[in-house]
Amino acid sequence: MKRGIFIFLLSLSFCLSFPLTGNGQGKETGMLKLRTGYGIPIKSFGKFTGDLDYSSFVTGGAHYGLEGFYFYSENVGFGGLLSYNRNKIDAQRFTGAYINSNFIYDTAFVNINPFRTVIGLVGFCFDLPLNEYAAFTFKMMTGALTVTKPAGIVRVQTEDGDELIFRETKDTRAKFTIFTAAGMRFSPLPDWSVTMEVEYIGAQFDFSYKMNEAPVNRTNHVQLLMLNFGIAYFIE
Repeated sequence: MKRGIFIFLLSLSFCLSFPLTGNGQGKETGMLKLRTGYGIPIKSFGKFTGDLDYSSFVTGGAHYGLEGFYFYSENVGFGGLLSYNRNKIDAQRFTGAYINSNFIYDTAFVNINPFRTVIGLVGFCFDLPLNEYAAFTFKMMTGALTVTKPAGIVRVQTEDGDELIFRETKDTRAKFTIFTAAGMRFSPLPDWSVTMEVEYIGAQFDFSYKMNEAPVNRTNHVQLLMLNFGIAYFIE
């Protein structure tokens, strides 16, 4: 994390000292964008690791939000981003993992809410035109990643017909994090653009919750690769 903060501050210093030039949207230009897309869990988040933690069974989910930037030079803008992401739990994989975890378990049923993430960031957007209709875009931002680990109930029936119930409470945590994105902007109409970007955000969270009234503390790496599409309007 310290290395990421150093890289961000170095990029910030570079942006303020050496603004890019070119055929961008023009000086003193504002940009507003509606964004939507698909968030894909990566690394240990959403990858079955052999245990029964919710985060091992997260699937891809939709996200949407808003962006706004002020271009203080032709190619460099400063602004903010707000996005909401919702990732469900793969119930089929999760119930299968419960059944496989104990030979006396016969069937399992789950009722678990999705993981929810809220991203609030500020930083820089680079707009590097290729021609009149297309540009390469890059964002370097920092801010808070807020994650809600869901509550859920798992009901397991044994071979003898007994029922076991496992209940987990939810927990919400927030972390400072670095956000990067790269993509393309296309301008089919004056003042309007369509954007396509690949984004990455992630942080390590120490969740504290209860399972059947017993306190549990667990560390999860929540990391998302987001495919983002947007409609942007530029205001001179």
